[in-house]
Amino acid sequence: MKTTKQFPMGYKSLSPLKNFSDTQLQQIGSVAILYNETEALLHQMVGDCIAYPASKLEITSRINGTDGLKEILLSALGATENDPKMIALYQATLGGFSEGKQFRDAVVHSTIWDNKYRIGKLRGRRGKVDNVLLSEEALGWLVRYLSALFEEMKAMLWLIQFPIMYKTKIRFGGHPSGLTKSQSEPDFQEAISQLRQRQTDRQSLLPPPKFDDQAPYLATSAGKLPHWAIKSPR
Repeated sequence: MKTTKQFPMGYKSLSPLKNFSDTQLQQIGSVAILYNETEALLHQMVGDCIAYPASKLEITSRINGTDGLKEILLSALGATENDPKMIALYQATLGGFSEGKQFRDAVVHSTIWDNKYRIGKLRGRRGKVDNVLLSEEALGWLVRYLSALFEEMKAMLWLIQFPIMYKTKIRFGGHPSGLTKSQSEPDFQEAISQLRQRQTDRQSLLPPPKFDDQAPYLATSAGKLPHWAIKSPR
């Protein structure tokens, strides 16, 4: 949400780490670790859709950005899965990944602007600047979100093995476990149930905290913000 209000200079220490409590520093580290592990699962999912004799990372790491990885994954799943409800299930999880990445980028790439109100500045392209809430409450919420997302992506990784193995790998010597599709159908249904539950866990989290109403950086409509990053001028 954009605001036309000009911001006064914030208050911060010239020593960057002194602007954060030990809890905040731990939370920021947790955000970075959880996101990295979650993105690694996305690379693994795409790699499972590729027939390549060497490490699949040789391919996935050369794709420009996670948006490209998601589109390739959805394309592969669309070719192996005919049920639109399943595709919608996958899309919802990948949508959660995109949101988590947006929040993670805001935290990891921001610089502190005011340590009293725990507000950072995220400088984007073409002069765009966002405000980012870096309070312990906000960072704690993001840690919970990424923790839930990681479990959800793990469940999706397990689930997509079924259409890939039965409709792709089976043509090259059969199911690795030796089981037929009918024998593994209960496992398939359990995997669907697990992904739906993990997705519900993430979606059931409370909304992210809002900026302090007393902060001098906010427009009068800031209380209605759905996210913790406010679009703002330089």
